[in-house]
Amino acid sequence: MMDDANNAPIIRFWQQNLNKSLTAQLDLLNEIAPQETDFVFIQEPHINFLNQTRANQYWTVIYPTLHNISPARTRSIILVNKAVSKNNWRQIPVDSPDVTGVELTCADSIVYFYNIYNACENSDTLTVLQTHWQNRTMRPGEAIKDNMVWLGDFNRHHPLLDSPSDTRLFTNANIEDANTLIELIETHEMEMVLPAGLPTLQTFRSGNFSRPDNVFCSANLLPTFVECDMKPEK
Repeated sequence: MMDDANNAPIIRFWQQNLNKSLTAQLDLLNEIAPQETDFVFIQEPHINFLNQTRANQYWTVIYPTLHNISPARTRSIILVNKAVSKNNWRQIPVDSPDVTGVELTCADSIVYFYNIYNACENSDTLTVLQTHWQNRTMRPGEAIKDNMVWLGDFNRHHPLLDSPSDTRLFTNANIEDANTLIELIETHEMEMVLPAGLPTLQTFRSGNFSRPDNVFCSANLLPTFVECDMKPEK
């Protein structure tokens, strides 16, 4: 959760990969209290035979810009609490089934949230994002570089991201794959918000813990974060 450093109301958000499971998505909708959460950032949501996801009356669903063209490829959605005024947010168009974005007006500034699913086998999503940021036409007064939050499932392992003692993760291939993300973080002067080394996944087969999920923000936004944590009891 975060505020805008000017005693504004707290912005509360939740992010989770659901592995395309309807059971997991229904459980999430049951667990997340609308009065306690403003945005839900979901990776690998369940998409049904009608090419739609599951939500309830409390949420507005943001699909990727290309969802209607290829709904089966959608791996990122955002649920916006209907209590959040539509005058204070709007969707950020990104040409990828793996990214959704929302601009949120906070006091006299705008925060740009990007919900990211980056596949294990390539860094195509990160390449698309870099092109998006380079080509985006700014409105007067916009300063997107200084007001971004990236969160999601990055599927990358590196001593800067995972627990440095978990050496089993740091193969040459994993380090090489992570370099694209590390370079992007450095280029955009982002800070890691989720405490270093905190695991976010227990694998199905081995039961080992790892850190594919993460939260990053522009450096000047870091002081606005009140808390960023993982909730294993959920």
